[in-house]
Amino acid sequence: MDRTQGKSSAAVLTLARDLKRRKARERSALFVSEGVRAVEDLLRAALPISGVLATESVAEHPRGAALIAAVTARGLDVATVSEEEFKSAADTEHPQGV
Repeated sequence: MDRTQGKSSAAVLTLARDLKRRKARERSALFVSEGVRAVEDLLRAALPISGVLATESVAEHPRGAALIAAVTARGLDVATVSEEEFKSAADTEHPQGV
């Protein structure tokens, strides 16, 4: 079951922030995958995806736009947040925005 389908961007952002903690990942059996290539790989693997968090700037690049289209084609909502909000949930030093 998709736990974030139809939920607000704030709900997906809160979940992503929570999953930075090991205890939250273990409790929910979820994890965060960051970056265009990682998300592309997850989509190809046909694993269940609970939500997608992205910045508006991702869709400005051809590969990012294609990724957002693939996510949408799979029936998933994309929660769009600001760069600052995304960084608050990211675990990498230079997040790619997805």
